[in-house]
Amino acid sequence: MSTEVRVVENQSLFDLAIEKCGSIAAVFAIAELNDLSITDALTPGQILLIPPSTSSGNGYNKPVADYYASRGLKPATDPWNPSTGLYGDLFNDGIDYMAVGVDNMVQ
Repeated sequence: MSTEVRVVENQSLFDLAIEKCGSIAAVFAIAELNDLSITDALTPGQILLIPPSTSSGNGYNKPVADYYASRGLKPATDPWNPSTGLYGDLFNDGIDYMAVGVDNMVQ
């Protein structure tokens, strides 16, 4: 039987695969079960189904999944913000974001 999970802010299918199944290999089974693409943006509060650990070929790694569960870890690495349609502050710095004459001076 599949398990329901609620997506937290900035979670991707890859984050859920690691957290709930212990391996990113499970991302394909999760995407298929929820009729999603592996790159689809998720919305905080969205309910998704996670395949059972006994499902054949879903990439389940029990020790890793147990580690995340025992510590209450919820990876959330997706900087995309669906409410604004923009990427978060993760991309608002670095050399590709700097402007000559504003952030640095050429002499």
